[in-house]
Formats: sequence, structure tokens, C-alpha cells
Amino acid sequence: MIKTEIAKLKQLLSKAKADFHVCLREFIRFSDVGMARFQDITYRIISSFGIDVSNENAIIEFENFCRINCFLRYRKTSPSDLIKIWVKILNPQSIPVINVTNMEDFFERFARGTLQEQPTLITTTFAKHMIDLFKLEQCMIDDDRIDMIKLQVKIEDGTLSTDLFNQLI
Repeated sequence: MIKTEIAKLKQLLSKAKADFHVCLREFIRFSDVGMARFQDITYRIISSFGIDVSNENAIIEFENFCRINCFLRYRKTSPSDLIKIWVKILNPQSIPVINVTNMEDFFERFARGTLQEQPTLITTTFAKHMIDLFKLEQCMIDDDRIDMIKLQVKIEDGTLSTDLFNQLI
């Protein structure tokens, strides 16, 4: 389905303009990638596709443009890409250990978005349940630190399904 959509878009765009690309600033401004999301979360999503978010003039080539949009609209890409994307979103700096408070805050804000000013019972509960799941899967070093290497292995081996994380999109 995704390959068919990409093929159709490529064919359509090749007729209009052979080398389609868009700069990061305009992509964020005119697409729904940043809609109702905190800026740091938007940047995590975009950087998970290998785009340098520190440069607002960074160019997003056609294929990445399609991949990002397919991920955001349909929560689909190849299974191996989906794993890489979520690992990068969860841990953009590839830090081996992350504080539970930081990860819980990330999940809460990702689930809530910018439409609500304050955390809600639903978003707070979701974040806490995600951390509880990491505890159940033995991805914790102690009660306040997450072993990101173990978490990555659990995502890669399918123990923690990317469908679980796709709920955030």
C-alpha cells in the first residue's frame, strides 16, 4: 500500500517537477507534522528520519517527505523502518540510560499534544502505564532509570510492539 502510494506520488510529481524537495521550515509550517504537537516532539519525529533539525533550511527530499507523511497519516512504513523510527524518537541522542521522569514527561506530552494546557488524567495515566510496561519487561535499572539498550532490544525483537507506540501519533 505504501509503495503503491509512493509510486503514484512519484509519477504525479515527476510530471510537475523532476526534483521535488522542501525545506524543513516550510515542511513544519505547512504540513501536519507539527500540528498540535510540542516542538521538541515534532523535531524528534522528523530527526528519526535522518533530517538535521538544527538547520531550519535543511532539505527534505521527496522520498523522506513521503516516508514521514505515510508514518504520520497511516502509521505505516516497513517493519524494520518502524522499529528504527521509534527507537530514534524514544531516544534521539542514543543515551544508554534515561531518567523515568523525563520519559514519563515525554509520553504524557506526546499523548496530550498542545491542545490541552495541562496534563489530563488520561495522558498522565497513559504515561505511567508505559513506564509500568517497561518495568514488567525488565527495562529498568532501578525504579528511576530506564535501560534504553534493553528497551531497544525489546522493541527490535517484537516484545514491545511498535503498534503500542503508534497510538501516540
